[in-house]
Parts: sequence; structure tokens; C-alpha cells
Amino acid sequence: MTADSVATSEDDVQAVRQWVRLSCTDPGTLLPALAEIAGELRLSAPVVRSVLKQLAAAG
Repeated sequence: MTADSVATSEDDVQAVRQWVRLSCTDPGTLLPALAEIAGELRLSAPVVRSVLKQLAAAG
């Protein structure tokens, strides 16, 4: 684990993945600010950032 990584649960990953799928249906759609996503999912911004990095790395 790197210094800037945050521990995330599988539930966190699934919640963010589902949110992205439901909210950003058009290719190239930009995501809203981390704070907005975190607020909607009731997760911290660092957790959302970490999950988005994981999802991006996974393609």
C-alpha cells in the first residue's frame, strides 16, 4: 500500500462502480467533483478517489 492509498471495502468499490455506470452513460462524460460523488454515496472523498483509481487501472 502506498502512502496515498486508502483502504476500501468491496462494498465501496461496488457502490462507486454502480454509481458511475448509472450516472455516466455517455462515453467521455466527465465525472462531477469527488465531494459530490462522496456526498451522494455517503463515503469519504479519499475513499472515492481510491476506488476511482482502482477502477481506472482495471479499465
